[in-house]
Amino acid sequence: RWPDLASRIVWEEQDVRSPKMQLPTDCFVVSCHACAVLSDDAIYAATKCGACRPLVVLPCCYKKKIRPAEKLGRTWADWPWLENGSVNCLGPAAVNAARLRHLNHLGYSASLQYIDSNITPMNAAIVARYPAIPGNEPPV
Repeated sequence: RWPDLASRIVWEEQDVRSPKMQLPTDCFVVSCHACAVLSDDAIYAATKCGACRPLVVLPCCYKKKIRPAEKLGRTWADWPWLENGSVNCLGPAAVNAARLRHLNHLGYSASLQYIDSNITPMNAAIVARYPAIPGNEPPV
């Protein structure tokens, strides 16, 4: 269908929690079954340095009590949408809503979509495209 696409794709695994990690501005960030704040680290990595890289995150394992990994140099400023962890106390729906609000505020067209629940019961997917322009909305 897109014959030239294969030559433009590079599979690269990186630890999005690493403070030294620098993603190219033209990459696409995908994080599957990103447990707890790993989803938030993926969002942080995709939006780091003012870049708005396309993003798909499948969150998993929500925790009500979280804190930034200080040994990795994380602070609450890296995840402003979590409001110092208070959003997490409200449950998974509130956390995903906060993530979507943050991404939409940055100019993304972001939505919550779902994959087949037979694949996994943790089937929510945050899909964020940039820039948010009419006609570029993710399908519902």
